[in-house]
Order: sequence, then structure tokens, then C-alpha cells
Amino acid sequence: MAIVAVAVIEAALCFVDIPFDASRIFLPRDRPPTVVETIMETKLQAANSIGNAPDVLLLGDSSGLMGLDPRVMSGRVGKDVFNLCSISLIGADGQRAILERYIRTHGRPSVIVYHYAPHDLRYTADDLANWKFRQSVYLWLAASDGQAVEAESYRRDEFRVLPSQRFRDAVQRRLFFVFDRPQNLNTPRGRFGSHHEMVEQVLNQDGFMQEVNEDETDEPRDLNLAMPESQEAALDALLDYVDRIGVPIFLVSNPLPAYAKTDATLESLRRQQQQLQQIMARHEQAAILLPEQRFLPRESFATLNHLRPSAAAQNSKEIADLIKGGGLIHE
Repeated sequence: MAIVAVAVIEAALCFVDIPFDASRIFLPRDRPPTVVETIMETKLQAANSIGNAPDVLLLGDSSGLMGLDPRVMSGRVGKDVFNLCSISLIGADGQRAILERYIRTHGRPSVIVYHYAPHDLRYTADDLANWKFRQSVYLWLAASDGQAVEAESYRRDEFRVLPSQRFRDAVQRRLFFVFDRPQNLNTPRGRFGSHHEMVEQVLNQDGFMQEVNEDETDEPRDLNLAMPESQEAALDALLDYVDRIGVPIFLVSNPLPAYAKTDATLESLRRQQQQLQQIMARHEQAAILLPEQRFLPRESFATLNHLRPSAAAQNSKEIADLIKGGGLIHE
């Protein structure tokens, strides 16, 4: 009789729309989140919170996350600046989804700066699908709206639990605000620190995050920078959205290290710049802020795509001065 009763309860709860905590998508219960998962949770929370739009909104991949310091830029332009940059593994369409949510909750900024690493525009549609971060962004945004996403969540291991367990979890969160993973979120993760430490750092720096890794590579390196059609289409769609909301957007390429300035890289870079120029020509609100690629000494880089803090400060000053000096943001 007990077994029958349990089976009936579980079967009945399968038909109940039980919301799950969107943060579980990037903050699993059974282990500390990775640094990338912390970045995504932090940026999605920032986009989903209610607030006022900054004058300058920074969007893009981790080259912008670690290469554009809003505090430095704000001091140069005399305006509010916020860094919404995340990771390249969600593609331009994932970044557009986060931007759409941010605009919905904050309103429109005066200017958007889209910062990208040239080397990360090479990712294909299959690459992004295999990494699943973009899919997780869509799921997080849907879950935060209370949309029915249970069918999708059943494909993810962290959500494969009994209906009654999901029901208890939902009730506990609503009635007692239970937070069941403090140990995982306080676990140190090498140079980056724990999840909570990293979140506090990013929030205190208006979305900026310092790169703490070090890459001593100094050998000549050929880079493949050509964009696949899927990346072109995703960037096109992002710029279509920006056209519709009527906000100017300026693309900024992250500098490349001097060791990558080979003939093969320069030829590949020329092709990428042609692709970007063709896309820009279709959008009234979009322009390339720095038409010439910058090459900096290896000492300026923590990794191939990430600047050291001192170089990031210089990059931020340069971009801010171009925005202010070019009259791209009104007084």
C-alpha cells in the first residue's frame, strides 16, 4: 500500500508545474561552480535585476569582461558605465539574449560598446552547441520568468530528480528561503577565490573582473580568425536588435599579442575585418570604433585573449577617450 501511495503521489506531481531555481543552472548543488559558471550567473543576475540604465553599456566576451574597467572609463567620460561582458562560449546570440533582458529591466543606455576577442569569433555553431552555455542562458532566462521549461530541464542531469523532491525544494525556497549550498559557494578556487568572493569583486567593480592567470608564451603563433557563417548571422541579429531600439553600438577588437603578428595571422585578420565591415554596412546604428588592429607586447597579456590589469586600464582609457573625443555620447 505504501508503494502504491508513493507511486500515485509521484505520478500526480508530474502534472504539477513546479518552478525550479534558475540559479541551479549555473550553480550546481553537488560541487563548487567553475569560474565560467560564476561569471554567467553573475551577469545574468545583473541583467535580470531592476535598475537604471548606465550611459555607456559594455557588452561582449571575456576580453571585455577583463579588458574594460568601467571605473576607469567613467572617470574619463564623466558618465555612468557598466560592464555586462560575459564569455565567448555563448556566441553573439547568447549575448543578445542577455542584452535584451538588460534593456527590459534597465531601459536603454546612450551608447553600447561591443568588445570582442578576434580569436574567439572563429567558433562554429557546433562548437557553441556542444559547450551548451548558450542553451543554458536561454533556459536561465526562461526559468527566471517562470516559463514552462521543465521539458528542457529533464535533459540536464542536475534536474533529474523525483517530482516530489522538486516540489519540496520549491516549497522550501518560497517558505523558508533555504539556501542549501553555502559550502560549495565558499570553496576557494585557486587564484580566483570562491564564488562569493568573485561575485563581490565583480559587483564592486561595476561588472569588471581582473584576469589572474599568466601565460608566458612568446613563440610566433598563426591564428585562424575567419568567422563562420553562423557567427556572422548571430552578430547580424544582435545589430538588428540594436537598430530597433535605436542605440548606437561601436565594435572594439581586443588587442592581439605581438607574437601573433605573423603573415598567416595578418591575412586571416584581413578576412575577418572584411566580414565585419560587410556586416556593419547593413546597420545604421553600428560602427567599428578602432578600424586598425592593435598589437601589444606579450607583457600586456595574461592570456591570448585577456589583458593584464595594467593593460586593461590603458585599454579602458583609450576606448573612453575615443567615445568622448568623438562626440559619441552627449553631454
